[in-house]
Amino acid sequence: MHRYANIYSFYISILSLFLFSFVLYTAWSQPYIITSFLRWTLLIILAVIFILALTGFKSTATKFSRSRSIITIGIASMLLIIWFFLQFLSYIGGKELLQTVESPNQEYTVHFYSWDAGAAGTFGIVGEIDGVWFDKRFYRERHAEVLEVEWINDRTISINNHQLDLEMEEIYSN
Repeated sequence: MHRYANIYSFYISILSLFLFSFVLYTAWSQPYIITSFLRWTLLIILAVIFILALTGFKSTATKFSRSRSIITIGIASMLLIIWFFLQFLSYIGGKELLQTVESPNQEYTVHFYSWDAGAAGTFGIVGEIDGVWFDKRFYRERHAEVLEVEWINDRTISINNHQLDLEMEEIYSN
């Protein structure tokens, strides 16, 4: 049992390293925003890795087993630091909900926020489409305070006289 916990925790930590790298990349590239559901799922994966790695310390099957547990705990600790960084990123930049609109066929739910970076940056309006793992930022207009939203049809939206086809995944950013 202890030997398998050691091996499973090692391989799960390696796979999680790739998963966290992808999530960190999507957090860094602007169009996608990590949802709280994904952040908490990643934390549960980290807890499983820590529990299996600590259980794997009891394995004395090979000389490499203790080293593998130490490597696994090191990787999991690094991933935990990345998780805290992702938590920090989610709270940066004061966003205030302006309006939530749904498409006429209820296929798209769009949230519009006003954002203000304070003295270090600028202000404007962003539009985000709901998702389970990632929210997609499809509209960003700097120096805008007024929001005028109108649905043209089930998939086309007009925001401050900018028409975007959501099915074609058009993005507006200035």
